[in-house]
Amino acid sequence: MHILTRNSTNKEIEDFFSELFERKNTSEEFPVNFDKVWQLSYYDRTDALAILIDDFIEDKDYNLHQHHGQLIHAKDIDNRFHTDAFLTLFCFEHFIVRKNERACEIFKKIFHCDKQEKINISCEISKIKKDIAGLKSEMAVCLAKVNFLQAVWTADNNNNNNL
Repeated sequence: MHILTRNSTNKEIEDFFSELFERKNTSEEFPVNFDKVWQLSYYDRTDALAILIDDFIEDKDYNLHQHHGQLIHAKDIDNRFHTDAFLTLFCFEHFIVRKNERACEIFKKIFHCDKQEKINISCEISKIKKDIAGLKSEMAVCLAKVNFLQAVWTADNNNNNNL
C-alpha cells in the first residue's frame, strides 16, 4: 500500500481503502500503518501521534512498536527511536478519515455499503421467512384435504368390498 496524503487522488485513496476492505475480515487487529495515512489529515507526524495517544485507547484502538517491531506502551516511547503505530479500522475512520471530507466520502462508499448490503439481505431473509410460513400454512391445509380424501376413499373402498 502506498502513502496517502492530502494530495492523493481519489483513485489512490479508493485503491488504498479497497485493499483495507479486503483485509477487514482477517484476524489482523491493527491493519492500518499510521505512517501510510497520517498525512491524509495532519501536517505534522509528531502532533498526529500525540493526538492519537491522547484521544484513543492504547491496545484497543492502536498499538505502538519500537526497536525493530517490539510492542511498547505510550509511556515507554524512547524519542531516540522511530515509533511505529498501527490502527484498527475504527480508529482509522475516526482519527484520520473523518477529518478529510474527500476521504470520508470514499470510505463510506467502500465500507458502509457493506452495512447497507447486510440490511438489504436481512430484509430479504425476513420476506423469505414470511413466504415460507405462508407456504407451510398452505401445505397444512393441502395435507388436511389429502387426509380427508384418503379417509373418504378408504371408507368408500371398504363399503364396496363389503357388498
